[in-house]
Amino acid sequence: MKAQQLIVGVDGGGTKTTAWLALCDASGVTVVGRATVGGSNIQAVGADAAKANLLQAINGAFQSSGRLPERLECLCVGSAGSARADARAQLTQFLEERLDVAQLLLVSDAELLLAAAAEDGVGIALIAGTGSLAWGRNSSGMTARAGGWGFLLGDEGSAFAVGRAGVSAALRSVDSTGPMTLLAERICEHFRVDGPDALVSKVYGATDPRLEIASAAPVVFAAADAKDRIAVEIVHTAAQHLALLLTAAARQLQLPDSAALAMAGGLLVHQPAYRQLVCDLTAEQGWIPAQPQVITEPVAGAIQIAADRVRQMR
Repeated sequence: MKAQQLIVGVDGGGTKTTAWLALCDASGVTVVGRATVGGSNIQAVGADAAKANLLQAINGAFQSSGRLPERLECLCVGSAGSARADARAQLTQFLEERLDVAQLLLVSDAELLLAAAAEDGVGIALIAGTGSLAWGRNSSGMTARAGGWGFLLGDEGSAFAVGRAGVSAALRSVDSTGPMTLLAERICEHFRVDGPDALVSKVYGATDPRLEIASAAPVVFAAADAKDRIAVEIVHTAAQHLALLLTAAARQLQLPDSAALAMAGGLLVHQPAYRQLVCDLTAEQGWIPAQPQVITEPVAGAIQIAADRVRQMR
């Protein structure tokens, strides 16, 4: 292996893109530059914005290190969008045309989490932010996923699902078609509106209604903490859905109990009781995961994957 080689890891999310520039040698990895810009998930922001933000993040990492852009030994980009063949092809062509890179790796965002949590890359990554997904790998290299179908077709247990259930419960309470709940008042307070008519206008008139609805998830958790029965039911149902995703992926891979479990996404990072409930319900369904590792910097997994690839090539 050369004395020092430059690598870049990128976490390309729907709302932000983080890139780290690092020096990799036999003794380890040293991060020397960091940059964060707008989202680069093609499905979330479109191809043009995704490409522009990816390049801006990588160049920003060079700039923050005080280096001019130069040849990279490996670039690893992790994004939910790059898991699909058409998006991967677009991003690969774009990056190869604009960067001097020996090895380009495009992987799913879940792969970054598992790489950050387990040195052997074996276990399951569970994401519950605006969307939701379980993805895993076993010791034979077989991979499996459950969920990740987007807010129109899935995303159970996500911030969008919790927020939508909370908003719907609030509206049913106002209509007297559902039980009374603290959410009727608290949802309107959250959106700073006087009542359901204004709430509908607020949500449907938003630039991204999906994110607008997802923003209400913390309101539901707060109401659940206050013992509101409807909010408690919403949270429990959401946790059951995530437990089902975990169990489905674990069974497909025949993972042993106590396999590594990486958790990420706003709900799982910021709601520790929710994390524990998901683990408890997963155990009830027959798979007992290890103590979850909460990954707050998925880009560290991208650096790990890039470094591992460079070491394999020495």
